[in-house]
Amino acid sequence: MNLRAPLLTILLLVGASVSMHAAAAPTVPAGKMRSHSALVATPAPPSVWETQWGGFHYVRRIDAASADSVWAVGSNAVHYDGSRWLAVDRRDDEPGPQAVDVHSSGVGWIADGERIVPVYGGKTGPPMSVSGYRFSDVAVVSDDEAWALARKPDGPTTILRHRDGTWQPAWTAPDDTALVSIWMASADDGWAVGSSAVHYDGERWTEWALPVDTHIERVKGTAPDDVWVVGGVPDYPLVQSRRFILHFDGSGWSVALDEPGSAIRAIAVQGSEGYAVSMTGDIYARHGSGWAKLDAKVPVGQYMPYVTDASFVPGTSYALVVTNQGWVYRLQDDEVSLVHDAASFQSVAMLSESLGWTLGRRAMEFDGTDWRGLPDSSPLHRAVDVSAKPEAGAWAVGDDGLVLRYTSGQWDRLAFPFEADLRRIAVVGPEDVLVIGNVAASEAAVQTAAFSYDARDGWLLVWQGPGAARDVAVGRGQALVATDEGIWHYDGATWSQARDTPAESVGLGPAGELWAGDAGTIQQLKGTTRPWEGANWVAKAWLPARSRVHAFAAGGAAVWAVADAGFVLAYDGDGWDLLRGNPDYNGVAGASYGLHDVATVPMSDGATGI
Repeated sequence: MNLRAPLLTILLLVGASVSMHAAAAPTVPAGKMRSHSALVATPAPPSVWETQWGGFHYVRRIDAASADSVWAVGSNAVHYDGSRWLAVDRRDDEPGPQAVDVHSSGVGWIADGERIVPVYGGKTGPPMSVSGYRFSDVAVVSDDEAWALARKPDGPTTILRHRDGTWQPAWTAPDDTALVSIWMASADDGWAVGSSAVHYDGERWTEWALPVDTHIERVKGTAPDDVWVVGGVPDYPLVQSRRFILHFDGSGWSVALDEPGSAIRAIAVQGSEGYAVSMTGDIYARHGSGWAKLDAKVPVGQYMPYVTDASFVPGTSYALVVTNQGWVYRLQDDEVSLVHDAASFQSVAMLSESLGWTLGRRAMEFDGTDWRGLPDSSPLHRAVDVSAKPEAGAWAVGDDGLVLRYTSGQWDRLAFPFEADLRRIAVVGPEDVLVIGNVAASEAAVQTAAFSYDARDGWLLVWQGPGAARDVAVGRGQALVATDEGIWHYDGATWSQARDTPAESVGLGPAGELWAGDAGTIQQLKGTTRPWEGANWVAKAWLPARSRVHAFAAGGAAVWAVADAGFVLAYDGDGWDLLRGNPDYNGVAGASYGLHDVATVPMSDGATGI
């Protein structure tokens, strides 16, 4: 990118490239957003947005039929086949499936709100519904029989039974009884627990008093005379939290554990072995008799994660534990090991519809069919941003001046002559890129620097300004650089400050529009003549709960934007439309994850998608 000569010539290549490889704007239903309007969801077919790998941003329950068949549900229904996790139900939204239980044969059910979904091995069958009931838990007895907890809106909990291919109400709890978990020892014996406990003896359900007045989380057992219940007082401010493990021996309930601490959320039992895990990761193990607290803990990470469920894997000596944010751990011989990383990703680039990369805690490559982790030796694991264009190839950058280029089927490092932690890269042409990064301004402060590379002159520093680097966009003869102290604009000849307040992200539209992504808004610069007096940034779209807009990408005649809580928006030159995400998201309920980058995909038929 020859910024020593006017950048305009090179940047025009971006516009030409977009025109050459893009079709018309995306089909967007009516309901455009204007500067005065609220965010309005526009319907889109469920098949438009699909989780392509993993599907683990939120997990409620886990259950295993064998070491080669494990189900987890929450944001999606996900199956592990012994080698990889695959999102089978790819809605990636809240509320998602509530619970799952599978028989050793691989047959089971997923409780999914208004639906109850059969599973066979690693696949789901046609969902069923029952008279407006919302399903919350399920217990499988055999391939032909199962029980479930459900309730109608504002109604009491009902226990339903599945036999002869249909679900029928079997017992309805009193209005003051809420049930949250069910476990069946057989078709003639089982328990459901919540604000109280109810027992099935083969003929009727009968309420039993528990020895403590507490919040119940789960019930599981190994036999009719070996049933366990866990729970405790939730860890609220100003409340003395306690944790409990209760046991039923065939004749009555007793207290097996009563200690201070956050509630026990998960329990797994198998024969005389067991693990009980608190919301915050404390582990209690049972080996024959009694529960002993282990020194080891389940790491729950950051940002309010917590343990949600645990399950022994039949035919093995280990149990799996999951957290709400999708991490899966193995408990074996009283040791904790990670078996599935939730794999947060922050950058994605597509060189073609059959080749692309994503970066995060791991680097992965798309081969046209699936996403697969790269070997440990790949230098791409050290990169923090990746960018690609079909006619220009793929590039990646990272800390300590890391610059990588993809040629001849592999990533190779290029020499970089400056000391900088590189953060973002924009590929403009075959031998032209623009990179931004942080350089030392003093011992305690950094500044943003922009570097260009072309085949003639190599690397050159083309701009330096205040604040830490955040984002860069190029196109239509312009460039934008966002730092945590403002936005700077390049018009093909000179750099000038376009805004003196920070932005999360910046983007350029197909007609030269200048966009800034903030917490809760997408803003457009109105008035683009220099100097910037009289120019102003006007909000054109609002996102619920001040969700941060993390990235823009131009594709054809459209601009795409992605944000926290799974929001995807599209601008077609007329207005912004919400194509994905819950417009009622309030920052507490709903999806607990964000989309951090977006890439357009050049398709073989000439269209452009994402």
